[in-house]
Amino acid sequence: MAKVSVALLTILSLLSLLSKCSLAFDTGETRVVNITNNLGPGIVLTLQCQSKDDDLGKHDLSFQSNFHWEFKSNSLFPNTLFYCKMWWQNVYGSFDVYKAQRDDNRCASKCWWRIKQTGAFSYDETKDRWDLVYIWQK
Repeated sequence: MAKVSVALLTILSLLSLLSKCSLAFDTGETRVVNITNNLGPGIVLTLQCQSKDDDLGKHDLSFQSNFHWEFKSNSLFPNTLFYCKMWWQNVYGSFDVYKAQRDDNRCASKCWWRIKQTGAFSYDETKDRWDLVYIWQK
């Protein structure tokens, strides 16, 4: 009986240590991606965003409306990627809206996007400015 108690105590101790170790490695930060339609009055932006694991669905944004979501980034292996297919009237584009290697420092916790007729602009927190990142294909 004593051997069973020692074995059970050992197993419980190991499980406790393993759970604490997994919490120590869960260093992913919460990130937010926010996309705003700045195409102009009366122009609807349609978008469908996804990662390899999550399809966020199709969304129609009226002028100055936005779509946003949050997720945990993988700090150990910075390979998180979200991309969006976007279209309005007869214009189409597909863009990476969150790419860990590019955006972990540039966006800090929030990645802001403004979609305009000239292209997709992203806010760079490190430089405090909006940058044209993608242009629409003709």
